[in-house]
Amino acid sequence: MDNFGFGAAGGISPADLARITTLENNEYKIIYWAPINSGAGTVTKPTNSTILLSEFPAGVDAVLETIVNGEPSGVSPVTAGGAIVTISSFDTAGNYTLSGTPTTAYPLALLYIIKIKAVDYVNVNLDYVFDEEVSNVALISNPLSQFAATTSAQLLGVISDKTGSGALVFADSPVLAGAPTTTLPAQTVINGQIAST
Repeated sequence: MDNFGFGAAGGISPADLARITTLENNEYKIIYWAPINSGAGTVTKPTNSTILLSEFPAGVDAVLETIVNGEPSGVSPVTAGGAIVTISSFDTAGNYTLSGTPTTAYPLALLYIIKIKAVDYVNVNLDYVFDEEVSNVALISNPLSQFAATTSAQLLGVISDKTGSGALVFADSPVLAGAPTTTLPAQTVINGQIAST
């Protein structure tokens, strides 16, 4: 056998063939996306891939985003009433239904997770592999202003810790601790209530 794994007869050695087979069978898990043009339909997954369900946070099967510059934007479309449009149903065949009618024009990006063997990776259209490194992320150098305007109701819908120290306060019945500072001319605190004098 030579240094390249070829036997005396010129073929690949059984040990190297086993290693190549193992590499071909490696599976990749990929966030993939497809442009959609209607409230219900079917996305075409790459040949020999499997759609995985409940892989996104909170067990979500698929995510819906607007498209900016030909890529998912990180922004959820909303209905005329301001509700976030989500994927209400999605299955392993790629069939989907939206939760409402978006005000944003189609196409929209439906993101889902697939697994595919290395040997079948040639079936993956790299234009539709979601690259988390280049997606819209809020940073000091790229702040929240890059995203579409968001209503208080939309923000409330995505905040998980609505109460507690350091949490956002919405008008649900806020409880203020300590003596709040105001710009009123003069104040008196009586039984935890602020009164102007």
